[in-house]
Amino acid sequence: MIKKQRSFEGEAKRLKALSAYNVLDTLPEKEYDAITRLASYICQAPIALITLIDSERQWFKSKVGIEICEIPRIDAFCNHTILHDDIMEINNASEDEAFKDNIFVRGEAHIRFYAGAPLIDPEGHKLGSLCVIDTIPRKLSLEQRDALRTLASEVMSHLILKKQKQELEASLKKHKEFYNLFNSSSEIQIIASDDSSIELINNAVINILGYEPEQVMGKSLWEFVVDKNREQYVPLIEKAVANEQPFEIETQTVTLDNEVRWIGWCAIHKAGKWYASGRDITYQKKILADLEQLSLVASKMINGVTISNADDKIVWINDAFKYITGFDNKDVENKRLRDVMKGDAGEFNSIDEYNELIKTKKSYASQVYATCKDGRQIWLSIVNSVVYNER
Repeated sequence: MIKKQRSFEGEAKRLKALSAYNVLDTLPEKEYDAITRLASYICQAPIALITLIDSERQWFKSKVGIEICEIPRIDAFCNHTILHDDIMEINNASEDEAFKDNIFVRGEAHIRFYAGAPLIDPEGHKLGSLCVIDTIPRKLSLEQRDALRTLASEVMSHLILKKQKQELEASLKKHKEFYNLFNSSSEIQIIASDDSSIELINNAVINILGYEPEQVMGKSLWEFVVDKNREQYVPLIEKAVANEQPFEIETQTVTLDNEVRWIGWCAIHKAGKWYASGRDITYQKKILADLEQLSLVASKMINGVTISNADDKIVWINDAFKYITGFDNKDVENKRLRDVMKGDAGEFNSIDEYNELIKTKKSYASQVYATCKDGRQIWLSIVNSVVYNER
């Protein structure tokens, strides 16, 4: 049982190896035909074949002396050849116990002589054979056997070279596809040497920093950082080199026009190379600075201030608002102010009016009758300012 399982696994690997050569059912090629003719001439046999053993058939890559292109594997002499490491020779098939009942021995083909050298790839898989066939009994000389081995090795060399060429073409195609992806990114993509010298950079550097890729190749990344300040990043860089983990930094980077732009980098160091991706975060930095300034001003005001998002949900309140209403951040976060403070307006319809004003998405001033956290009802004078994104 173990032997059968191993045989099955070995055959599966052999077929996988054969498939990897992408040779089955291909058109004739002069290199293989020349080898077949030479084998026929040297061995003085009327039939010579380069055969490959597929799962159910023997297929002929090249042939001399016959017209058919394939036969069932079960009837193929070469199916036995791939069980050997050297030439299998049958001097008179009609007297050979293993082959005398073969359809090609008993039938019109009248095969008597067969000699086949296995095609063995570098991993030891036997893919098929180079064989010579005759209709009369005979025997190869030592020189002819040696020539058959040499020619079989030559067939295998052609198969290997063709496979390597196909793999190289596939690799180049894949490389080109990755380069197209690399070069079409809206973010700066960089590959740099261990000393941070730029080896490859994509076209995004043109739009973001104004440089052509050729202008920055060979230069250090740090030449473009404000004050060329690398020291502040040294601890982070040393840690990244040690553990080969990705890390993020932000640098002020000088453009070709001597403007300063903030670039957010995601980088990793592997096998002596730096791989980094950088995006322009100048606008985000400006917005953050503006928000910090706004927050500082609003936090010092004696009037209550709330900031809501486009869906009218509260995202921030100042201390004065907390003092006036009693509500803290947890009470109001991601809620509408009108829902938090809605109370019994009695004869006043102020909240309904407020709701209508909100729908206009315009700045306005209004007064509402509202309820504090402790239940007190108060009048609030509301001034609402709408801020739109830049377009």
